[in-house]
Amino acid sequence: MGSLGAITSFASLAFIVVFGSVSVLAFRQRDAASIHPVPPAVGAVGAFAFAPVMLWNLYHRERHTFWMVLVVAVFVVLVELLYFERGELEDHVPDGVEDGVEEAVERVGDGVDAVGDGVEDVVDGVGDSTDDRDESDDEP
Repeated sequence: MGSLGAITSFASLAFIVVFGSVSVLAFRQRDAASIHPVPPAVGAVGAFAFAPVMLWNLYHRERHTFWMVLVVAVFVVLVELLYFERGELEDHVPDGVEDGVEEAVERVGDGVDAVGDGVEDVVDGVGDSTDDRDESDDEP
């Protein structure tokens, strides 16, 4: 299956693509956000020039890693495309994804509150028991 080399190569490629995309976005929004155009332009050109070089290197030096990176990239893109097809998902999940997340967060919050109350009870009990201690227990 996958190897550490494939994972790190995919992570590097993903970083390059995200960095290049953010650079393009910064370049396009340079007037609205008063950004100097040179750094994002250099970042975008550099990132999109490096990605094919990295893929070429993987293909010629580590062909198995190259194919694993492509398989993972296709899988990630498919998951993203399915995620953005919200209409189809909402047909299959009647209450919606957000409602399920909100309910889970509420359950976790209730559990944390219950644990917090239990910890306070234990701490209060520890404080009470130290007053009843015999001082002869302190000697080694």
